[in-house]
Amino acid sequence: MKARVPHYYTAKEKRAIRDEMYREYRKIEQEKSREMAERCLKIFLYVLNRDEGYGEKRANRFYNACGELLATANQDEVFWEHIDRVVIDELHIPDFKRDYTDKYGKAYRED
Repeated sequence: MKARVPHYYTAKEKRAIRDEMYREYRKIEQEKSREMAERCLKIFLYVLNRDEGYGEKRANRFYNACGELLATANQDEVFWEHIDRVVIDELHIPDFKRDYTDKYGKAYRED
């Protein structure tokens, strides 16, 4: 006599479970990504205030400009290539890796 009754999931049930787990994972990843972006912006704003004398008005303009740029990042297929061209090529800051866009519109790094 068996102590338990095994439960076998149908393909539809497995797919539903997998999709739910993926949605929850994406939600957590988006929260972490937003948290890291906020931390980076706080650092930028702090340095601009300390070294360049940015006050409340200029800091808010900088913050809003960053938000507008990031909002267009999802719509522009070559957004990160344009940013890399300015930051790496024109400003000569070699510490960054280049970001590229794959055929599905997702940004990735090529090492």
